[in-house]
Amino acid sequence: MVINPPDYNTSLHPVYAVVVSHPVKGKLSPASVSYTSGFYHIPVIGISSRDSAFSDKNIHVSFLRTVPPYSHQADVWMDIFKTF
Repeated sequence: MVINPPDYNTSLHPVYAVVVSHPVKGKLSPASVSYTSGFYHIPVIGISSRDSAFSDKNIHVSFLRTVPPYSHQADVWMDIFKTF
């Protein structure tokens, strides 16, 4: 049985992505954008989203981040405290 790989030629099919950030004022979150875009399998790039809730790939299917979540930062600090 021969299985042909899928055609990922982007010249035939455009690729879309959404770039989101937290607003300067207010408590709005890019979560609603992530939910909606994940439903349509559109990648979301969070440029300042550090909430660990976005790491749940069952809810935020196509969310990518450019900064690590706060939980990783806490793990690093705990490792530093244990070392010294």
